[in-house]
Amino acid sequence: MPKNDFLQPLLDLMNHNAEELAKRMDNQDKTLIEIKSVANQALTQAKYTNGRVTKLEKAQADAKNKKVA
Repeated sequence: MPKNDFLQPLLDLMNHNAEELAKRMDNQDKTLIEIKSVANQALTQAKYTNGRVTKLEKAQADAKNKKVA
């Protein structure tokens, strides 16, 4: 039995696993790019609102607290 015949199934398995890993890494890269895009979009919106949203939420919470009290 030549060495090549013995090692070929192992080599095939390793190549298959490498391909699967490459696919999974590509999917992870796509996911990270999407997350980064959403995070940048949220950061941009936060910069444009310049705290106005937070002030509005605080004002609404204060109004609710006044009604309860």
